[in-house]
Amino acid sequence: MSRRITSWSLIVCMAMFAIGCGGGTSQSTPENTFKGFKAAVSNDDWESAFKYLTSDSQDMLLGSVVMASTFSVGLSQDKEKGKDLEELLKKHGIKMDVEKKPAGDPSAAMKSLVTGVKDKGACFQELTKFMEEMSQGKEKDSGPADKIKKTVFKDAKIEGDKATVTFTVDGEDQKEPMIFKKKDGKWFIDMVASEGAAGGPGK
Repeated sequence: MSRRITSWSLIVCMAMFAIGCGGGTSQSTPENTFKGFKAAVSNDDWESAFKYLTSDSQDMLLGSVVMASTFSVGLSQDKEKGKDLEELLKKHGIKMDVEKKPAGDPSAAMKSLVTGVKDKGACFQELTKFMEEMSQGKEKDSGPADKIKKTVFKDAKIEGDKATVTFTVDGEDQKEPMIFKKKDGKWFIDMVASEGAAGGPGK
């Protein structure tokens, strides 16, 4: 998949390996949304974390892990794991051959894969658990999980229903900002727009 990975999207995608339990936070400001999402991800509570994301961001993140899980099963050549994954995907309304890679534009393919999923946070939660079980016995990199805990809100420039948020990781300023969108009085993280602002496919 040809795709520029921003600092923020890297943190989000890799933070699936954090452990614990989570809670909820008000979304009345970009900072509150930032802190709520960070707490949920750090505690491996993706059902709560997804509530802080725009709909398009949910599709992109869930689609990414669906494709990652199918890729992992394909590499393992474990037919039993393949059957388990197909059942898990079917349970959430995703129909695909885990041994075949979706064709076409990656972003469009990811979105089409998860269109029928009713509870995207729950689906993501189960898929990350499946991938963790797949990796049992293999060495894990604890760096990305630790990195999300060191992510700190710095500032938000609000322009109407859009906010550009800067942040630090382990005390270092990140060049690529996060984009937040406001809907019905609540702020949501827009990962798609964030990648676009950094020159990725969402631009």
